[in-house]
Amino acid sequence: MGSGRIWVLLVAILTVAGVWALLIVPPETAQALTTEGSGFVEYGAVIGYLICAALVAVLSRAKGFFKLALIVVPIALALREMDMDKRYFTEGLFKSSQYFKGIVPWPEVALSAAIVLFLAACGLMILRSGGASFFAGLRRGEAWVLAICAAIGVAVIAKSLDGLSRKLAPLGIEVSQTLSDQTTLIEEGLELAIPVFLILAILAYGWRDRDGAFSEDER
Repeated sequence: MGSGRIWVLLVAILTVAGVWALLIVPPETAQALTTEGSGFVEYGAVIGYLICAALVAVLSRAKGFFKLALIVVPIALALREMDMDKRYFTEGLFKSSQYFKGIVPWPEVALSAAIVLFLAACGLMILRSGGASFFAGLRRGEAWVLAICAAIGVAVIAKSLDGLSRKLAPLGIEVSQTLSDQTTLIEEGLELAIPVFLILAILAYGWRDRDGAFSEDER
């Protein structure tokens, strides 16, 4: 196992250990660490995403819109972590009611739609330019791809746990307050791990030694 893959495994183990620690520490300590808008975990995730953006800006030789997209996406994730998508929009930047219920002034609708389209364009640019390199790395089991896959997997699990009681209520499943509190702690702990995996992916990629899609765009 290469050193990069060992780091991915180590971060995965530390993620599990961190989540377990949140579950066993006194409730008031866990709450202080994970309080939305002020907790260490949320600030840590925000700082992690900003570090991702800074590393890409320094390490990547990409040019034009592709490099901008690589920098914008982690910044957008940092802003999302701080709930900026809800705080400054009537219904929420990513909610259909922002656009289709007719309750939001049209200048705000136009601005929010422009932001969403810009972010979508950034995502598509990354997929188009990096897709081939990603799947080639996946076949070889390279560390940077494994780290991205881990980040995606953790994000999916965290999103699934977000508001679990609300999601299960229509199915007639009642979630106890204790279980709801525990899933919230797990979710917060996992969200901190996402930027850590992405930082690891950026560092493991080896920007100066690649012949794949990323480096082709970087020349």
